[in-house]
Amino acid sequence: MPRRRKLAILALLMLLATASLSLYRLRPGISDAQTPISLEAMKRHVAVIAAEPHPVGSEANQRVRDYILAELRLLGLEPEIQAGDILSPRGVWVRVENIVCRIPSASPDGAAGL
Repeated sequence: MPRRRKLAILALLMLLATASLSLYRLRPGISDAQTPISLEAMKRHVAVIAAEPHPVGSEANQRVRDYILAELRLLGLEPEIQAGDILSPRGVWVRVENIVCRIPSASPDGAAGL
């Protein structure tokens, strides 16, 4: 076998090994059983939110906002909406809203850590 071919095969094997290692390291370090929310639940939420385009100011965006607020309330949280006006790339003033939710600390001293 010619030397160039051997080097090409070696390079391909090294590339495959590196890609495999990279993908392996991207796996989460915990299982669904160790998290407060499951991967299946996350997929359901993404499916609902991504079901249709929801540009700022649209009725679809309001439906997504209402869905997120309802889900946060089901978790016993008290979400708030911060609203403001921005100038869109099209030169139109648009009302935007951010959903803010404070999650109480489980720490006795009230400190939070992420």
